[in-house]
Amino acid sequence: MGAYPKSLDASARVEHPNDCNEFLAEAIETLSGKKRARRGGRGVSERAWIRVYRTEALRQQKGKCVFCLEPLTLGRTTAEHVNPRAKGGSTSAENIAAACQPCNSLKANMSEKVFRNLIRNPDRAERRRFEFFMANARFRIFRRMALAERRIRRAAGLKE
Repeated sequence: MGAYPKSLDASARVEHPNDCNEFLAEAIETLSGKKRARRGGRGVSERAWIRVYRTEALRQQKGKCVFCLEPLTLGRTTAEHVNPRAKGGSTSAENIAAACQPCNSLKANMSEKVFRNLIRNPDRAERRRFEFFMANARFRIFRRMALAERRIRRAAGLKE
């Protein structure tokens, strides 16, 4: 074991095999999509980045499902790949949205446009019609609740 120094020089550069600068560069590479998951057992896993992206998406969506507008908590939120991975979509911040579990499961590998169309017109669904009618009901209920909330806030003179 080495001896501990008697005093520390805060201005001295710390030399360490896993220097902070290396980790910062690695995080930037991962976030920019130039690099995936782990390298040699170090770094940040893809799953951890998905959690970060999901949290940010939930904040940007004001705590609501991207499809049906159901209010969500972080624990009840799933990371929805807007452009499905099965069709070449990436796991990047731009491709992750926060969705409720029913919408995420129902969307599967459909495009966002097709899925939104089926939620708004569930009678066009060829299969799983009941689930699309339920998604449509959630969308209509939560859209009306959001509209009512905006009207109440406006009438009370509160910010929207």
